[in-house]
Amino acid sequence: MLRIDFVMTEHSRGTPRLHWTYQEHGRDVDLGQGHIVNKSKALETLLSERYSQDLAQETTHIIVLTQSCDLVRRKSKSCKSPVILVAPVLPIWSVISGQIATYQSELETYAEICRQSAKGDLKLFLERLLNNNVEEYFYLHSDADAGIIEHSCAYLRFCFGLDSGEYYNHLTANRTVGLTDPFANKLGWHVGWLYARVGTEDWVPDHVKRAEFDRMIKDLILRAYEWIPDAKIREATEVISDWPCSECGLPKSPDEMRHLVGEMPGKTPRDKILGSIREAIRRVPAFNDASVIQMVLNTLLANQSVLDLPDPQAFCQSVEQHLSEAGVFTNEIIIDRVSGLLEAHEEFAAIPGRDTLLASLSSSLARTRFLDNDAYANKLWGLVSGDPEFKSSAKELERRETL
Repeated sequence: MLRIDFVMTEHSRGTPRLHWTYQEHGRDVDLGQGHIVNKSKALETLLSERYSQDLAQETTHIIVLTQSCDLVRRKSKSCKSPVILVAPVLPIWSVISGQIATYQSELETYAEICRQSAKGDLKLFLERLLNNNVEEYFYLHSDADAGIIEHSCAYLRFCFGLDSGEYYNHLTANRTVGLTDPFANKLGWHVGWLYARVGTEDWVPDHVKRAEFDRMIKDLILRAYEWIPDAKIREATEVISDWPCSECGLPKSPDEMRHLVGEMPGKTPRDKILGSIREAIRRVPAFNDASVIQMVLNTLLANQSVLDLPDPQAFCQSVEQHLSEAGVFTNEIIIDRVSGLLEAHEEFAAIPGRDTLLASLSSSLARTRFLDNDAYANKLWGLVSGDPEFKSSAKELERRETL
């Protein structure tokens, strides 16, 4: 059930019980534009005949579109208009689903999912819809006292006419509430496709705060569809050709497609940047024996004293062999250095069981990899990912992707 916080708040404060877009009418009041009528069996049959059984079943109410002045009966038993124009009212979800479909790729439509970055576009659409600035729909807020259980929309493109002589009393007997005058006028503007905007009260700031309005829209968005990170959908699209496919070129069922998308790692921009750094470092020599030895050789060959030797190349080859055999960054060298430093530390030297502790440390160091490309890449990855400027930039990229 959707939230009706605004209705409950009004009740608790003792203000009018109906939502601020609705007003009640007495039984003797003539039918008017914006009057909302419960769907009856007769109206459901008409909707089924004119459109479809599915639409007829989903419809909860109909709304009167004909201008009030043409529906006044005055002293006569009939109104001026021979036909009463009405439109079906359905829960808002079909409108939202239709809008989401405009954002989806073939893969997303098939798997019944949508990329998260489309949420921003849907939020803007819902703001226009709830403020009744989408011409083909008219938003009706949920209000239990008005008999409107769910947030709903009148589908103005599906309007149809009813014989006033046959249906006037039927509509009057089944009506629940009507729109207030400004909103009834706005409904008339929608119906007439006028160019001048009829001013009505917006949710913000006239009746609720921005944060409350945003929560309402967020709730609609989250409940409307299954939202998937853009990265997962892009990655699934890249590998989909390797899957067993049906004639349409996609996995055999929506469930299979959703499983495929769900299995994707969904790397964020931050992950991709750091991953690229890590891989680049691993491919380029960093602090390992080969790179250090080469640096030593380059330095020797640039020194005039070495160049003055009878055979500088032979000398450098001898140095290279020696360093390679001895190892520059071996664990043994690091262990000896750490052990020597600890033994020279007065407080450490006084610890009972010092030799056992040194043996344990040496064993731990012997199992540790020092200053090779992987270790260096991991260290640099940690430093970069912790940089405030990098984190800020990565966060901005992720925000744009998930709006």
